[in-house]
Amino acid sequence: MFQDKKLKSQIILTAWGFLLTSIIGACLTFFFNYLEWESRTKYDEEKVRADNRREEIKAILNLCQRRYFFSERLRELLESRRGDQIEAAYKDYKQTIDEWNLNLMLNKLLIEKIISKKSADLFCDSKIMAVGVPGDLSGDSVHTRFRVVSDEIRKGYLEWKKGIPVDNQDAMQKKLQYAGISLQILYVNLMKDY
Repeated sequence: MFQDKKLKSQIILTAWGFLLTSIIGACLTFFFNYLEWESRTKYDEEKVRADNRREEIKAILNLCQRRYFFSERLRELLESRRGDQIEAAYKDYKQTIDEWNLNLMLNKLLIEKIISKKSADLFCDSKIMAVGVPGDLSGDSVHTRFRVVSDEIRKGYLEWKKGIPVDNQDAMQKKLQYAGISLQILYVNLMKDY
């Protein structure tokens, strides 16, 4: 009888041990699965944010490259006096400038938020962004350099439209080279800071 009672209590203790172990094991499994899921979710969300930031920077760099390309193409056409292609090139150039100007503030703020203030200032000087201030065109920012190039291209285009020989080719080319250098500096800083 004593052995039956002892055997019964051992069976009950063993059953309780298995039951408690199962419950604690299930709780721990749930807890660690939850932690893993939470960590994975945060990782996935951060990956999506990083991909979005990368796409935003890529779009800004694409716009910079298009502005440089259309500036160079129009400068070359004005230099070679190919009138049949100048109008179409000027239209493309103008569309790019319009897109540039519409997105200028947003692009500067995105670069500042995603990369750094230094890179944002390389893209566009802060003093140019001030409302009502014409801006100092002696800076090294990409926007400043492109504004100077744009003035030269507009001057050359208007001369061509009037039938006057375009005489500012050297100035256009030199200023476009400076814009290219500023663009390269921006690229290096974006890649370094990103």
